[in-house]
Amino acid sequence: MLSASQQKEHVLNRLGHGQSVWHSNRYDAIGRAAYVTEQLDGSLAAISATGTTIGNKMLRDVTSRRQLEAALLEFWFNHFNISTESLNQNQVVKTIRGRMVGHHQNVAILPYLLGDFGTMLLETAKSPSMLDYLDNRINFEDEVVNGKTYGGNDNYAREVMELHTIGVNGGYNEFDITEAARILTGWSVTNDAYFFKQARHDFNAKRSWVSRTPPAAAKKKVLPSSASWPTIRRRPISWAASSSLDLSTRSLQQV
Repeated sequence: MLSASQQKEHVLNRLGHGQSVWHSNRYDAIGRAAYVTEQLDGSLAAISATGTTIGNKMLRDVTSRRQLEAALLEFWFNHFNISTESLNQNQVVKTIRGRMVGHHQNVAILPYLLGDFGTMLLETAKSPSMLDYLDNRINFEDEVVNGKTYGGNDNYAREVMELHTIGVNGGYNEFDITEAARILTGWSVTNDAYFFKQARHDFNAKRSWVSRTPPAAAKKKVLPSSASWPTIRRRPISWAASSSLDLSTRSLQQV
């Protein structure tokens, strides 16, 4: 049986980055149950969307009133991770302003931390940073850039199944990956923003685990279906519960 001080330490460490003065005092003032509820209900001042250097991020993390969101932001950025550099600056997949890591975190991930996983999945898929990093910005039915022909690119389609949603040995195969890549043709970037290049989309019928899809609906179906796969259909906080953050419902009840 934990003592009162041990329970406090347990809660503050589980729901955030440790015992800051503000959070320690807040816990003492309103009690354990109210503190946990407050971290979940979004009533505290929002995390600032500025400052994306390592130093600024660390400062934001430890000073944020929303400690649970700060911890979840790190978790989900690690899950939907991108690199800040491009391997070959001469390729059409060249870095978009350092791949705009801050934008990726603050626009594609942060607003959806306590919401629906499928929504976050879709927003990260449309993030210019992700489109650049995993090459979907050059996933076309047919495109010629600087004299070089670009066709289908299944890098993102493969990663979204293997890493972002279903997982290795999740029941999909190479055919499903190819079909998913076809569904995502034309999802690209213009002026550092998501842009659907309709002329470069493959509108022919596709078939995968999603079942046969009519051309007009195909591009809208693969990501929601991946998010609905039985092993991963959960809210972001529920998925994070199985990670090292240990934020499961059981853990919250125990604290």
